[in-house]
Amino acid sequence: MRADGFGLTSSTASLPGGRAQGLMLLAWLDEAPPEVRVRGRSPAQQTTALLYAPMTYRLPQEGKIAVPAGFLPGRVAEVPFEGGVCAGSGGPAVYIGRGVAVFDFTLPEGASGTQVDQLTLSIRSEGGWQQAPAVALYDWSAGTWAELEEPTFGDNVIADAARLASKGGLVRVRLSAENTVRVGCLFVGLGFEGSRDRVYGR
Repeated sequence: MRADGFGLTSSTASLPGGRAQGLMLLAWLDEAPPEVRVRGRSPAQQTTALLYAPMTYRLPQEGKIAVPAGFLPGRVAEVPFEGGVCAGSGGPAVYIGRGVAVFDFTLPEGASGTQVDQLTLSIRSEGGWQQAPAVALYDWSAGTWAELEEPTFGDNVIADAARLASKGGLVRVRLSAENTVRVGCLFVGLGFEGSRDRVYGR
């Protein structure tokens, strides 16, 4: 049995205790066990199969930590006054006519004591947007919103990000659009890179 292709996927991976509970392995196989026979004969067919299995990921106890965008649990904390939540999207997503949408993302419990060095903010659209909306992240040390310069669709890398994560591991993201008519959902994901000293007794 040969795997023709494989991938890892997770739109809203939850990471309690440092494990990614939403992480799935997908693999396409050239055989589909068990073999199907009808009255002793095998039907003529091209057999393929999809294998999927949940996987776990434990964050390292020391050194560098990197979690890709889309693997941190997030939720829509504030809905724009002309817009709403995109239901069934598999992750935090909104549509905006006018107003502000706020997303809350949480670092996993296993990342306690981590120095957050860099955030990766992923913004994607299913269509209708020619350019990304205005983006800001909450600066917990200053108590104000920090505007992201020239946000783009795709991955936006944000350096010097320690001030953008609260002591409890909360990162808050704001999207805003004014006097525009847009269609299509906006999908937001977050990842981070950081480092920490070894945590003993775990």
